[in-house]
Amino acid sequence: MSKWEKEDKGIYENSEVMMEFEKLILSRCVQLKDIYKKAQDTKLEKATQDAKELNQALKEVETTSKNVFSADDGEVDSEEENNDDFEISAKEEVLLELEKLASDALDARNMPLLYKIERTISEITEDE
Repeated sequence: MSKWEKEDKGIYENSEVMMEFEKLILSRCVQLKDIYKKAQDTKLEKATQDAKELNQALKEVETTSKNVFSADDGEVDSEEENNDDFEISAKEEVLLELEKLASDALDARNMPLLYKIERTISEITEDE
């Protein structure tokens, strides 16, 4: 590469072409940052929605099990015990997945996402 004279290099760096190029690069960086932020929010929304759906299903199972116990003569069937085991394992599975997402958010230093995930985890564990 040839050596530029000091005046030529200064003129090039301050030229309109160079300034437009810098503006273009900066605008692309902002667009990429927005796309990344939307992708993170989408992951959180999906995890939150999944957690809400699971929580709703758990409430339905709990209501059904209460109805079964109230209609029962006091004996617990093995099928009802299996339902309780399923409820616990499904809740634990969601909590593990949310903890994994929280770990990923922490690694990415995405504190707003981490906060939302932690709140979701605390809402799920409050029901216990």
